[in-house]
Amino acid sequence: MDREDREDRKDRKDREDRKDRQDFTIIKYRNVIINLLDITDNQLYYNDSLVLFQSCLIDTFEILNHKKQKYINVKINKTRINQLKFLTFIQSIECFLQNKYNQIKSCIINDMFDNKYIKFKILQNTAFFDPNKNVISTLSSHKIIILFVIHIYKNYYTLSILQVLELY
Repeated sequence: MDREDREDRKDRKDREDRKDRQDFTIIKYRNVIINLLDITDNQLYYNDSLVLFQSCLIDTFEILNHKKQKYINVKINKTRINQLKFLTFIQSIECFLQNKYNQIKSCIINDMFDNKYIKFKILQNTAFFDPNKNVISTLSSHKIIILFVIHIYKNYYTLSILQVLELY
């Protein structure tokens, strides 16, 4: 058995081990070391566990319906340092994905006024919570924090929302 075969077997075993474990890590966007990321089964792993990311405080967003799918479009406020750092984090993830897949469709949208938006996908099982951690069906506040996972496909990725915490 040559070296490449052994490496392939090891990679397959690592993937199977990860599938068996359902552990995950929640990381705030500003605490991520990109070099510790890895891709397995179309998902990002951080230090060998599935990673969920927590966004910064978001105060400008809209909910969109497109082809029977709901999205939250987050507008980046260029005067807020945390939002600029969050945008930089998403751009770093895109660079990481570009290095792996060459061409990846971006979730960052630029409008004609050079405003930047980040598009998050609302899943059917996305949970919405009020500040007291009660489950709610619709958002009534203009301030939220998003817990999301990144799903990776052949030429695009999605920022899929697991939970939204509404703040007052």
